[in-house]
Amino acid sequence: MKKYLIGVICLVLMIASLSAYCAPETFDIEEMSREELHTLIDRARGQLIKYELFAETDTVLYDDNGIKITFKDFKYDNDALVINTIVENNADLALNVSFEKTYINGWDKYVGFFQSLEPGKKAKNDETVYRMEEVDVYSVDDLEMLEFKVHVVNGETYSTIADSDTITLIFKK
Repeated sequence: MKKYLIGVICLVLMIASLSAYCAPETFDIEEMSREELHTLIDRARGQLIKYELFAETDTVLYDDNGIKITFKDFKYDNDALVINTIVENNADLALNVSFEKTYINGWDKYVGFFQSLEPGKKAKNDETVYRMEEVDVYSVDDLEMLEFKVHVVNGETYSTIADSDTITLIFKK
């Protein structure tokens, strides 16, 4: 009888563990800690903004002076906005490209985006990161606008080739 009871208990535990493993993820918010709830909300908010935030994927942000910058996608993660772009050098000379005069919601924000490209080459930039707490943005709901200028420099002489007009990305509310 003991072996039978132990066998039944093991079977029930095995079925329960398999059903938990195979079942779609569900959340019992009543059982979640405050930190778990905030993490869940931030992840959901980031995913929603991914669908609502910018123009379409593959939006050309800048196409002048031999440089083309295309917006690919973004994510909001760990209190940072990460913008992914592709930079193409279509000029006949090496060029350096940077983002200058960057503002988030009107706050001055140094980005540190820099790309050096030989003629006819492309680069994916997956880590253009904006730390939000540094500009009084504490949730994705506070994010309104990102502004920057593209600065293009000759890669050999370092002379300025162009400074773009301000490029503004509006975040939907």
